[in-house]
Amino acid sequence: MSAGTASGPLAGLEPSSVWRWFAAVSAIPRESGNEGGIGDFLEDFARQRSLDHLRDEVGNVLIRKGPGGGAEAAREGVVLQAHMDMVAEKTPGSLHDFLADPVALVVQDDGWVTAKDTTLGADNGLGMAAMLALLDSSDLPHPALECLFTVDEERGMVGAKRLDPGWISFGRLVNLDSESDDTFFIGCAGGQDTLLRLDLEREEGAGSRGKDCFELRVSGLSGGHSGVDIGRGGANAIVLLARALDPLVRLGNARIVDLECRGKANVIPRSASAIICSPAMDTRRMATVVEGFPDLFRTGYSSTDENARLSLRPVGTDRGDIPAPLTAESGRRVVGLLLSVPHGVIGMSPVIEGLVETSSNLASVVIESDELLVYTSQRSSSDSGKKAMADRLGELIGRLGGSAEVEMRYPGWSPDPDSLLVGLASSVFEEFFGRSPRLVSVHAGLECGMFAQKLPEVDMISIGPRIEHVHTTEERVSVESVKRFWKLLLGVMEKLS
Repeated sequence: MSAGTASGPLAGLEPSSVWRWFAAVSAIPRESGNEGGIGDFLEDFARQRSLDHLRDEVGNVLIRKGPGGGAEAAREGVVLQAHMDMVAEKTPGSLHDFLADPVALVVQDDGWVTAKDTTLGADNGLGMAAMLALLDSSDLPHPALECLFTVDEERGMVGAKRLDPGWISFGRLVNLDSESDDTFFIGCAGGQDTLLRLDLEREEGAGSRGKDCFELRVSGLSGGHSGVDIGRGGANAIVLLARALDPLVRLGNARIVDLECRGKANVIPRSASAIICSPAMDTRRMATVVEGFPDLFRTGYSSTDENARLSLRPVGTDRGDIPAPLTAESGRRVVGLLLSVPHGVIGMSPVIEGLVETSSNLASVVIESDELLVYTSQRSSSDSGKKAMADRLGELIGRLGGSAEVEMRYPGWSPDPDSLLVGLASSVFEEFFGRSPRLVSVHAGLECGMFAQKLPEVDMISIGPRIEHVHTTEERVSVESVKRFWKLLLGVMEKLS
């Protein structure tokens, strides 16, 4: 199998080998949980090159290659690692099908690559592409390689969690899932997801027919990565929706019929909606809430979400799928809970200046039948920080008669700035670019945390190109930074040879 030449918009971009394989990867649907096709692609790639490879029951793929490019005498190999899956987000109204359609790549005039109407998948498609380019090469110097492609990273690092540590033979690992070409990640936060459940009651009667029903929708926010972007002060659509509902539900006659924001745990929600109704709806109060939204939005936020808006539209009550509204008491409990669930920065690191230590993301809210489901995610550099947040959420929902379930736990990765691999990569960076790289611990989950737990003796570092607005439809990668990333990776490979 050969990726050939990158056709379409990527033609002519350098390094051509990396962009060719990124185009090939982007043509295969690989939303989290749907990595079967990309796994088959990787196995075919290995078979056609007679490379030793493994695939486990969860879908992880390992491809091995001996030293090459004149480095046959290299004593020790290196593990390169990236994840197969991507966050699948699309713009409102987009017809893109993440189960069938390729990502439509776009090269902008300002030197960035993005996607039409969807997330780009540079996180972590470019890491995969770099590994494939090395595996496909015949003349690039490198030590023996174990290239590990993991599944379902974005939904809880499932592949890394289920990895058999016996697959890994070498004591050095380079993770290719970072998002800044002048920064080495040498540590990361651990995390967990917490699901809150609350039973609700609906008014007696045959649905909402005969009542004035409206959809109240918050939209146009920038969202972002729930770890990397959580400290930037951006708004959360669920929080804003709850604040807009408060005077209508807690102080007025409105009844909640439905709530919906089906977000992902690692994404700050960009939009959220509610259907509300009442036999005697105070439309003037509703209009006042909508008109006052700009002031509501500005209060407490440093975000520059200029396109944020609150809209109100009538909903036809002749539809048979509109259920009876919640009771006034249940509606007040819902709004009170959403106003109380923590979102944003909880605490800053006392050790590393400017690093968020603990945060929580109010990620998703839905009403299923007569039950409210609120999905949240917490990150922290300390185990005590994660436990404190779980206890806090459990106490909050418990007072309302609900329950909390902690799931999807993953460990952090303690930084070691004096590691041999960090020193070697830093020396290559300084030689090539005339300055020292930034060494940081990131407030986000990296699979390195799971590997550190499973393989405590392995020396690790995480590098990557410059990727912005990950997990959103504005995701983009700098073409020039891919050149620097590739040059650095090849320099590290040669130094290790």
